[in-house]
Amino acid sequence: MSPMIIPGHILWLLSPPSASSTDDANHMIPAGCFNHPVLVLSANRLTAKASVLVLTSFAGEDTFAYRNETVRAAHLPIHPCDPHPDSGLLLFLREGMELRKRSWVKIDRVAEVGWEMLGVYALDGEGRERDFVLDEESWEVLEDAMRAWSKAIEEGEM
Repeated sequence: MSPMIIPGHILWLLSPPSASSTDDANHMIPAGCFNHPVLVLSANRLTAKASVLVLTSFAGEDTFAYRNETVRAAHLPIHPCDPHPDSGLLLFLREGMELRKRSWVKIDRVAEVGWEMLGVYALDGEGRERDFVLDEESWEVLEDAMRAWSKAIEEGEM
């Protein structure tokens, strides 16, 4: 089943077809990030590629607030996580949807992947794709946070 590849949607980053894949897009993503959810930032119909941010659950550990400041600055929590301990930011999905695990968006690395690498995040009871999408306000919060992250990097603060 091919998912709708639309900015703001959360999809599943599939494993590469083979461990020896030489596709440049696969090399932009650390091996441990495959088989994880991703947030689509943009989709290009001409190249059939999408820019994505990887989500993490920190292996289910509830230790986010205790991680160092640089790690915390590079992640935004998604409800039902607690708000970010430094900025108070918290992202929400439309219609009160919740992901399977408490998750954070990694804003420090945008990756470009082929559409064939993206799958459906979750199905409903009848086998239809469920849409997990950031709400509009959270999309704006994400964009602002990414701009602030980029500025901090440029100014040598991170």
